[in-house]
Amino acid sequence: MKPKFSVLIPLYNKERYLHECIDSILKQECRSAFEVIILDDGSTNNSRNIIEKYAREDSRIRLFCQENEGPLYARKKLLTYAVGEWCIFADADDYWKPELLKTLESVIERNKGCDMVCFGTMRIYEGVEEKVEIPIHEEVVFEKEDKKKLYQLSLKNPNLLAVWNKIFKKEIVSTDIYEKFREMRYGEDRIQVLQLWKAARKIVYLPKNLYCYRAMEGSLTQVIEISRFENMQKYAEELELFLEQEGIDTKENLQTVYTDLTEDFLDAIFKYNSSSALGRKKMDGLRIIRTLPYYKNLEQKVNFKTLKSYQKIRFMLMKVKAYRCLMAVDRLLYIIKKNFVKRNIYGS
Repeated sequence: MKPKFSVLIPLYNKERYLHECIDSILKQECRSAFEVIILDDGSTNNSRNIIEKYAREDSRIRLFCQENEGPLYARKKLLTYAVGEWCIFADADDYWKPELLKTLESVIERNKGCDMVCFGTMRIYEGVEEKVEIPIHEEVVFEKEDKKKLYQLSLKNPNLLAVWNKIFKKEIVSTDIYEKFREMRYGEDRIQVLQLWKAARKIVYLPKNLYCYRAMEGSLTQVIEISRFENMQKYAEELELFLEQEGIDTKENLQTVYTDLTEDFLDAIFKYNSSSALGRKKMDGLRIIRTLPYYKNLEQKVNFKTLKSYQKIRFMLMKVKAYRCLMAVDRLLYIIKKNFVKRNIYGS
């Protein structure tokens, strides 16, 4: 029987949570058949062996492997392998609520002609589930001009731009963006969603929190590459172009965009300064970052009044090239975070 749903999972070194993710999907109950396609994007740990065992025991699972190509190109390959009418992505360290597929199946059946269903999420922090609040409290259909309401809502609720809290018809996918943004490692999922939204004639939003994603604590010590900031610029340009094409590039909307982008920028700087790299290397990196078009764009366009007090201070230190002071402030924030705060200072 041809599956109606294709569950697509890009996999790269997510061994720790992999069992929970796959089990939550295989236990889904819905009337229609579904397949689970996993692409190992060059994992260097035991992830591939885990999936191979699952595949031997459950015929719904298909595993493909490739050298590391990055998240966006992995999604493109997954879409080429999918045979279902509907596609849905999942990250390998997240998990689904038991009723996810069954609920989406019902939504699709009662909304004839829809091309996409967006739904709510839960954030998992230190093992505890928290609802991600979106100001939509009933099932809503967005089509034609009404789609612009969804687009504008996403500017203040970036979780709406995640790729994994949506199910969409495979026929609306365009592969153009996958080559254009192939090297991107940041913001690539948002660019993919913008393209899907443009192609979808009828979008349904379901205010039910069905997808559970992890707010990863380990990000505090990760090394942030300079390329991340270059990726941010590509995303900013694509988002501005999208708003212009949709006729919603108002001053208010653009300011909302640049406030969000500035917060992302400061989040990345915090992680960069919190990494284990030597101080001299960080100083050199901050000098390079300050010369990038992305930083220049933010400096010109963001309204400082929209930022929180500590964000204003940190951005100003970057602006006046007070790199040592910025590193010291971020070190203090890191100590506060590590010893006194049980939530991430930045990010989700």
